[in-house]
Amino acid sequence: MKVWEIFKKENEGKKYRGTLITETGFERSEIYIVHGMYLKDELGYDITRNLGIGSVLEMEFIEEIDWSKIPKDTKVLVSRDNENWNRRYFSHYKNGKIYCYRNGSTSWSSGVCNCIQQWEYCKLAEEE
Repeated sequence: MKVWEIFKKENEGKKYRGTLITETGFERSEIYIVHGMYLKDELGYDITRNLGIGSVLEMEFIEEIDWSKIPKDTKVLVSRDNENWNRRYFSHYKNGKIYCYRNGSTSWSSGVCNCIQQWEYCKLAEEE
């Protein structure tokens, strides 16, 4: 979606992933937060003033997930670099960290072994 489509009251505070490309070829991909009629990066820097004629900013909504409410054994995708994704089953969320079972294990199949691993990136898997 185009950046100007997100400046609606109901989008206040939502996070979007976007790429800013200016006329001069400057390109910056980050996560932006809608704040009134402004977009701020995660450090709070207002990037809207960089938007001039010829600037393109394509946005993709990032769904905020309350990981403390995700049931054990939910199918997820995990990654170390946010590019290469692996299929796993969710274990738990603790102290801001996400843990999943290793190598396709579930709570039932992992038994008593410590088959849980922390991941940097995690998103819910879409059912096929």
